[in-house]
Amino acid sequence: MEPSWEFPLRIGAQADLTRLESVLCDARFDQDTVCRILKISQMSDIGSVDLAEIDFGRVPEHFALFVRLFLFVERLPRLEVERVLDRGVLDSFLTVGLLRTGGFGGIEEYYTPVFFYPVAGFWIASDRHDSPDGSSFVPPPDIVFPAIFGGTLRFLRLIGKKPVQNALDLCSGSGIGAMVLSRTAGRAVSSDLTSRASQYAEFNSWLNRCVNVSVLQGDLYEAVREETFDRIVAHPPYMPNVRRLAIWRDGGETGEAVVRRIIEGLPTHLRPGGSSYILCTGLDTEEGLFEERARGWLGAAQGEFNVLFGFADERSPAQLALDLAKRGETWGPADIERLKQAFQEAGAKRIVYGVILLHRGAHGDRGPWTTRRRIALDTTEGSDFEWLLEWHGREGRPAFPEEIASCLPDLSPNLRVRVTHVVVDGSLVPGRPCWRPRSRSRRRSRSIHGSLLWSRSSTGSEPRRKSIKGRERRAAFLNHSNFKILSLWLRGFGSVAALTPSFRRTRLFPPLRREESRDFRHPWRIRVFVVDWGRWLITGSYIRSPKGA
Repeated sequence: MEPSWEFPLRIGAQADLTRLESVLCDARFDQDTVCRILKISQMSDIGSVDLAEIDFGRVPEHFALFVRLFLFVERLPRLEVERVLDRGVLDSFLTVGLLRTGGFGGIEEYYTPVFFYPVAGFWIASDRHDSPDGSSFVPPPDIVFPAIFGGTLRFLRLIGKKPVQNALDLCSGSGIGAMVLSRTAGRAVSSDLTSRASQYAEFNSWLNRCVNVSVLQGDLYEAVREETFDRIVAHPPYMPNVRRLAIWRDGGETGEAVVRRIIEGLPTHLRPGGSSYILCTGLDTEEGLFEERARGWLGAAQGEFNVLFGFADERSPAQLALDLAKRGETWGPADIERLKQAFQEAGAKRIVYGVILLHRGAHGDRGPWTTRRRIALDTTEGSDFEWLLEWHGREGRPAFPEEIASCLPDLSPNLRVRVTHVVVDGSLVPGRPCWRPRSRSRRRSRSIHGSLLWSRSSTGSEPRRKSIKGRERRAAFLNHSNFKILSLWLRGFGSVAALTPSFRRTRLFPPLRREESRDFRHPWRIRVFVVDWGRWLITGSYIRSPKGA
């Protein structure tokens, strides 16, 4: 699709790139500094900032200038900008198009024709949603959406971290997804329907020296033809709309049109052992749940895939229609009625939002699985899904019980122990320790879903199963990946009997000195529980009591 308006940026010379990198780094124009100075938790909160309340006194003058020019798209007087930036730097900004000059009300000013911001360790340019001269602005259909909104930030967190050879970002927009993929992929491909998005992806890749990013234009897999990938990610258009007004947003009458085509293409383009992550909405219908229907879209190859839907939110079709009707300017009564009819024809019960993970791999003797789990999207990361899939692969091996039995977890380096000494038989001896992690390693969970608490004593008593309330607990993170698997096994996926040897050999607590061990026996108890997709924590107590007590 050809651009409906002029593309404002140009790729410059190597000298321009060097100057731009240098001045942006010197100004500390990065995500962490922006969030700290503007007092926001993440870049998507930038709309709530009042610049008049921000103190720029402790940051470089360049930083305040860039915040005003690029984040708040202000027009600034020529003399003010030229006082801060030297001529060579200004020429480079003008050459690549990040800055322009214009006369507004008889005053010559600098302004940016784009929205330019730091996110995920990159500098990204995308389209403005207003006119530099303040005139009315009507967004064209191919406008490129900013990469700092909440949905995009969630999508970037969900991208897997394990190294792969080839990766593909569909519906790439500004190219930020492919650039994040490029950190762990030998080659990352950015593909989008519109040439405007492809031009932004090319510029952003050049500006951030992402030399292993290839930018292609085409309708989903059309651009890559028969090429295959180890990882395919997408944050596609998924909003229901009876009229396609915005390419980046509208996903057909029920919102599933683009998502379905992406999933249908996975058997052709996803390699064995590969995974696809798609942040989207879907429909639970009379036919089945969204993830069950998605499996059907895989066609004859569906037996090769595991399907997991990380469920985060839901709305009824009536609720969505009501929300859209309130917008008014783009949704008329006829459009709302047509949308309701489309949902009715599809047999829609609920509109669900989350990430659907499709993994192509071996399944042992149990066959492929399809499941839904509630997750917290603001804390869940792609690495959480990766080691869950790794556990599933290991659990299917015949030697898995022996692996579990031989697990020897390591203590976290962040664990600190405070020991209270008590008087026993006239002597001061160590009592119960207080096990705590350092404050920076604590994780807080909004909810604990379906968790179980297992206790095991070295005296030989049987495991006891207890429910865990949703309260927060302090605990130390384990380092050993095998113990994460042990935790999952404890959760009820297999026999607990195989775990007894590992409980007896687990060196979680320091041994007593020889002279102490003569007077004390040392039963111990270990508790394991799971919080929000893979935040596996451990708490324990080492109880010392007088011999014979």
